[in-house]
Amino acid sequence: MPVSLRLDRETEGLVRRISKTSGRSKSDVIREAIRRFAHEARVKPGESVYDEISDLVGIVDGGERHYGARSEDVLRAMFHRRRRTR
Repeated sequence: MPVSLRLDRETEGLVRRISKTSGRSKSDVIREAIRRFAHEARVKPGESVYDEISDLVGIVDGGERHYGARSEDVLRAMFHRRRRTR
């Protein structure tokens, strides 16, 4: 698949030097850099973010749910306690 890529001068120089010293084409150098980046970022071809974390979904207990329903009361009590300690 043809792709057009614009590089700044410094990056273009790096690609050119790596290409010359390694005897590979610039395209090969860029492809390898992308593969290494994907490997380090643990990106797998065709996988979604959900696929990456699917083994974790459903294994965590969310804790006490009543805080969300009465968050104003919890915050009010917290601020009240802070005021008394000052």
